[in-house]
Amino acid sequence: MKQKNSKQANLLQSLLNQPDDIASLELALMTLISTDDPLTIDSVATTSGLPRDGVRLLLPCYTQRKSERIELRCSWTEKKRWEHKAKLSNKTVSQLAAHSLNRLTLLIPPIEQLRKEIDLVVRERVRFNGLVNQIAKWCNTERSAIRQVEILAALDELLDQFEFHDQQVMRILQHDNGGKH
Repeated sequence: MKQKNSKQANLLQSLLNQPDDIASLELALMTLISTDDPLTIDSVATTSGLPRDGVRLLLPCYTQRKSERIELRCSWTEKKRWEHKAKLSNKTVSQLAAHSLNRLTLLIPPIEQLRKEIDLVVRERVRFNGLVNQIAKWCNTERSAIRQVEILAALDELLDQFEFHDQQVMRILQHDNGGKH
């Protein structure tokens, strides 16, 4: 058993000395983290292009070892409150913060998608206004009662589209204002 562990330790050390592989692994981890995908051996191997065995040995260095540090500024009372909560839960402040942050879900609407949706609605509104103007001009020149009924039906359809676009704008704005940040 010692020989196997020694062999794995030598392989791990060899992998850690490959800067290109480490860079690929770290880029894959950042990609998966930014898309909120799970960090599994298969997902990291696929994203990084590294062999599964190498990822299997390297991944614990990034996911299990608690060697990274974050500093946080807070008031004296916040610090005491956090220490008290940690003591009540039989955890360190670091463990409590990590547990809380890992459970936290942020819902932030992507600003580019929001802009695209608003642009589409604005273009539809401009198109709608153009159609209404064309219909108004046509009504001024057309005097037939049958044609006027057709026009009223067309205007009713445009009104439905107009209301639909108003609802779209309201949903977009509610999503933007209602998102958790």
